[in-house]
Amino acid sequence: TLLTVGKFNASFGIEPRNAWDRLSGTTSLLFGAQPQDLIAVMITQPLGDTGFTFRPFLANGFPGHFNFDQAPSVGLTTEYHRNDSLRIELINWIGPGVTPPHEDSYYGYGTHNSYSGTEYVVENWRGPNLYSDRAGVLYFLDGSVQWLPRPDLTLAAEGLLAVSDRADKYDWGGVMLLANFDITDRLRVFGRWSFLDDPQGLVTGVSDRRHEVSLGGGYQFIQGLELRGEYRHDFSQEQGMDSVSVHLTFGY
Repeated sequence: TLLTVGKFNASFGIEPRNAWDRLSGTTSLLFGAQPQDLIAVMITQPLGDTGFTFRPFLANGFPGHFNFDQAPSVGLTTEYHRNDSLRIELINWIGPGVTPPHEDSYYGYGTHNSYSGTEYVVENWRGPNLYSDRAGVLYFLDGSVQWLPRPDLTLAAEGLLAVSDRADKYDWGGVMLLANFDITDRLRVFGRWSFLDDPQGLVTGVSDRRHEVSLGGGYQFIQGLELRGEYRHDFSQEQGMDSVSVHLTFGY
């Protein structure tokens, strides 16, 4: 049994919070639509040798900010990880509703009309841009699976859905598919597709249905030091954007 108290990485889904732990270069559309940091109390309890682990938690709020002016959120993470080739995770969350930041908020991006050009595409690559609200209740569900059919191939999928009592329809939701293949011990290639339906603009500030497709590769010079290159295409009913990026990650 493990007790965790304080501010720590949420570790939701298949994309780790830190760049050196991720398989891809940029983050998917789902990355900015889920918590990345928690100010919380969490208990980690494995269930014998069954492969199941339960993590109930009490968190300050969805965005992970130090604002204690609303009721806490509660949640439960259920994980099945009996061997190194298969990992299944289901996260349930219920707590105060969320809303885009105010224009003068420290965490804010301004009003929904403040976006121009490609800003709205890249805004949530760093994580969620929301804050907890005193009104409404948010229910958040995230499910993911990681499978290694062979030691050099990783396949992963994730889906999320956020429902608010402020409307009869969900506030945002999305899916993601990810694949990584190790060509050698040092060289690998990866590909990803993600989709985000954000009809109320809560996540990105723009009411939109967005897709992204990315392809890239990585070369590990030494343990913990990797160079990655990525081509990414974002497209939606509003506009599209192509980007090429290079990432040098170091972890120890």
